Amino acid sequence: MTSPQPVSWIVRRVVRFAQTEADQTLLQAVEVALESQFHGNFSALCKQALRSFLLPESAPNPGAATTTLQQQIVELQIQVARLEGQMAAQQANSITFLVEKFEGMGDRLQHLESLQHPKNQGQSPSTHADPPPEPDPVPEVDPLLSRLAPFLEDF
Repeated sequence: MTSPQPVSWIVRRVVRFAQTEADQTLLQAVEVALESQFHGNFSALCKQALRSFLLPESAPNPGAATTTLQQQIVELQIQVARLEGQMAAQQANSITFLVEKFEGMGDRLQHLESLQHPKNQGQSPSTHADPPPEPDPVPEVDPLLSRLAPFLEDF
């Protein structure tokens, strides 16, 4: 009996790319893949493509990459939610600060009015017969208030 001889044969196939737009696009993609030298040569590229197309069970598991991407998406969503919470807290603090400042300014304004019109001190502002005089323009504007004024107008 003779032992079986290993089959050592090479089959050569030719791939022709026509002048159609689809074939030319495919040819350009092949050239780019070969330039990256990820696949080695045209034969290795064709074998890998045929393997993944005809034998999908031997192809690498795309589920692992998908799971990793999903985990990264979840982590990014958590970070975005945390940042949104921090921004909301900062806005709430800013609004509280501004309300306190305006209340303080109102108190100061009432105090100045009482100093300017001591005869009306015991009366409430709604019982004035004459409209209150316009306050003198304040020569110095608080830069913080001037920056925050647009936010209060929106609020």
